[in-house]
Amino acid sequence: MTLIRNVVFATHFSILMIVLFSCENYKSDGFSYSIGDSGEYEEMLDIPITEQAPPRINGQEEQVDEMGLKKFIKTGGVEFESKNVVDDFVRIRQILPKYKAYIESENQVNNRYQITYTLIIKVPYLVYDSVFHQLSNIGKRVDHKYSNIEDVTSRYSDLEAKIETKKLLEKRYRELLAKAISIKDMLEIEKSLNDLRAEIDLYESRFKVLKQQIKYSTLHVRFYENLESNSLQNEKGFFVKIGNAVKEGFILLQSFIVFMFKLWPFILILVVGIFVWLRIRKV
Repeated sequence: MTLIRNVVFATHFSILMIVLFSCENYKSDGFSYSIGDSGEYEEMLDIPITEQAPPRINGQEEQVDEMGLKKFIKTGGVEFESKNVVDDFVRIRQILPKYKAYIESENQVNNRYQITYTLIIKVPYLVYDSVFHQLSNIGKRVDHKYSNIEDVTSRYSDLEAKIETKKLLEKRYRELLAKAISIKDMLEIEKSLNDLRAEIDLYESRFKVLKQQIKYSTLHVRFYENLESNSLQNEKGFFVKIGNAVKEGFILLQSFIVFMFKLWPFILILVVGIFVWLRIRKV
């Protein structure tokens, strides 16, 4: 009996040790252990997988739409002298359709000395620089040119937010109007709705103008042709020269008379001296 008890005890003890050893191996969190030749444990860390971005394909880069982030208004102007304003005006009208630009207004002034064209041109924002450069190179000589850019991002966002807020309030008012029972409440809500709708229309009108200014830049173009050195010189003939000579002679005569009047003290002294000398000679 004693032998049987010893065998049973030894068996139970062995099973218990195996279970304890197995549990000890499972308790390690994120680490694993192995026994080396020296009997010591070597610590092996579980290294997490590194996340890397997929490689970029050559030639494919992320493009950012500037108009979606920032809002700008571009304005500019060009003034130049032209050899022939009619020919230059035709050239401008040929350039604009290529860029989907158009003339908003034009004005022509003719006089004896000069022919002048004044144009206001609307140009799509993205091609503004190209059109500005081409128009600057048309004339005989550029007298003046300028270009400005204005950041209106905050103004654009403010108007957009105000319109959205006002429309939400309008929707709320309409819900209240549908639930109103008394005539007094209905009238008050309708009055508030009318005032609110007027504000929304005003903001939407400003927003529409601002969007148009952003979409289409403005160019002021003025060009002129001097006529004095061309036609007026050719018009001068013999009789014209005679007339000019008479005018110049009359001007010289006026100048001489004025000059003589300035010398009146000396002339008076000379006359008195001659008179005295004649008197003395007679005596």
